[in-house]
Amino acid sequence: MKLQFTILGWAKAQDRPAAVALPPKGGKALVKRAQEVLDFAGPTPLREADRQVVMDALNLRTRVHVYDRPADKDWKNTVMLFLIGNKVCQDPLWDGPVILEAIFYFPVPKSKPKYLHAAVARGERIPHITGKDTEQLIKPIKDACTGRVWTNDNRVYDEHVLVLYGSPPRVEVTLELEEGRR
Repeated sequence: MKLQFTILGWAKAQDRPAAVALPPKGGKALVKRAQEVLDFAGPTPLREADRQVVMDALNLRTRVHVYDRPADKDWKNTVMLFLIGNKVCQDPLWDGPVILEAIFYFPVPKSKPKYLHAAVARGERIPHITGKDTEQLIKPIKDACTGRVWTNDNRVYDEHVLVLYGSPPRVEVTLELEEGRR
């Protein structure tokens, strides 16, 4: 089975998730109480179990919450809405090996030479060499397809990714389920 679709728009490479420190679940009162227990114990050693509880409370002064950056989330949502709106979603979900091919097209910057603009206008395939890592480009598409096309993105065993100059900015995706192979 094979699916082909094109998502119009400027693809966004997924950055590392952002993180924010949150107070411990027990709040400041828990940390304060743990510090009091340690102060009260003084030179008297605590039982190992008690010491572990106190140390855990002190180590939990902050929790870390990891989340997608807003620009990453916007692109991921764009891909998800495209999949849902264009009925690309599969029922039942694919559970076999999948081959994923994606071609990312980015506009030619004005700072590039005129011959490059002309070559792209003629339809030549000019590589877009940049700091964008292809893994970060493909990740939002794989995440959006999880639960809509396939059961898990670990089903993708073969990826082909091209990053080219072209207009309009878009992503052309081909997904192929290899049936009979498990």
